[in-house]
Amino acid sequence: MVSDTTVIVSYFEEGRTVQAYALISMVMTSLFVQGLCVLGQNSKKSRSVKLREIFFVVTFLKPAVDAYRVATGYEDDQLSMSPLKEMGFSKSTELACESIPGNVLQIYVFITSPTRSTLHLVSILISTMTTAFASAVVSFDMDASPEQRKKIPDFYGFLGDTNFERTATFLVMFLLAGLHNLSKSIGVALLLAVSGQTTLVVLAGEMMAYHSVRLLRRDYTLFVPNLEGGLKVTMAFVTHTLTKTIVDFTGLIHFRHPKLAGGVMFLVLTFEAQVLPFVAFEIYKKSDDVENKLDLEELETALRALVGTWAINVLLFFMLIKRKYRKTFWDQQTGWQMVIATYENTDDEHMKMTAIFTNHISMSQRIKPDVIKYMAENWAEWERTKPSWFTPGFISKIPDEFIPQQNLEALGGARRRRSSVNSVRELLNLADE
Repeated sequence: MVSDTTVIVSYFEEGRTVQAYALISMVMTSLFVQGLCVLGQNSKKSRSVKLREIFFVVTFLKPAVDAYRVATGYEDDQLSMSPLKEMGFSKSTELACESIPGNVLQIYVFITSPTRSTLHLVSILISTMTTAFASAVVSFDMDASPEQRKKIPDFYGFLGDTNFERTATFLVMFLLAGLHNLSKSIGVALLLAVSGQTTLVVLAGEMMAYHSVRLLRRDYTLFVPNLEGGLKVTMAFVTHTLTKTIVDFTGLIHFRHPKLAGGVMFLVLTFEAQVLPFVAFEIYKKSDDVENKLDLEELETALRALVGTWAINVLLFFMLIKRKYRKTFWDQQTGWQMVIATYENTDDEHMKMTAIFTNHISMSQRIKPDVIKYMAENWAEWERTKPSWFTPGFISKIPDEFIPQQNLEALGGARRRRSSVNSVRELLNLADE
């Protein structure tokens, strides 16, 4: 934020008011989305707690607060998601709304400027490093989480078991994300220097193709439970758009998850991001309309060095991680297939129920009769033994049709509180309750 603020001030001093306001708007968008997140996360909390969490957001303290809560194992049954997932969402929001577009803008200004200051170059490097660090942290924390490894052992667990292996893997992930971010950002900035319209066509075309593939694979519904109506479609569109953007510009490894980009799509997007800069370079080189061109020979050498170093780190990464998890980088499994596989491949009742009811119910629609039968056979036993996961909070997430009729009536029948959300207004109303 210090470097961004410095750059914003310098843009105003240089008369680049459009670029300055663009950078400001990116920061404000990130804060707004994070604000909505903390309202949803703390919807069951008091107004004072919500105000405290908003304060952490607007003062840029939230990353530190999130890290502290994850590191200390903070737990709260009233939260909508775990602190680990909240931290991942917050960092992803920063990446997609602020870090990535901000870095592209700064590189574009640097490329097109008649005078290229050291301050702008330093700010670009700082932005790249913070973007890379956030990307590496999300992947590292999610994979190292004991809870995630227990829930989906076939996906989480690629990190080695020794401190050296984990440290080395984190450093390689950091370098991968930074090199990937620079390559893609330079490519987009070069296209922008030639033509804003061409850039829009290329990026929009990529995005439309990505959404189309997800629709064709029947994998568009967002995994978040209880979202219905227009909000379900809107949130799915936003999430898929942000996911593609983050993979494009950082290669965030966790986003190969089947409920996000998926293995094969992650691989396609990653390699496409490495090809784009060279296509953009050829367009930039042949254009006669670009002023203040960079030295073409030096630029081509820099691009080759970036992709070469990136490729070396890719090899190092696959050498460091556990062999059994390499296949997750080209796996064709969809989100709903993962949910069903998790349910069917375990005998642990908690994992079965978590797979079904902590994801959108439509993802398990194909095995709905089996789930209803399983619950009818086990509900009485759960009520008698009261396992730790069988809490009122968890029961409230279960749709009526999955609960045996006599037990449903004991819970209040059709009068029990519904938790589905159909619109942004309902989400905000929940936050005010």
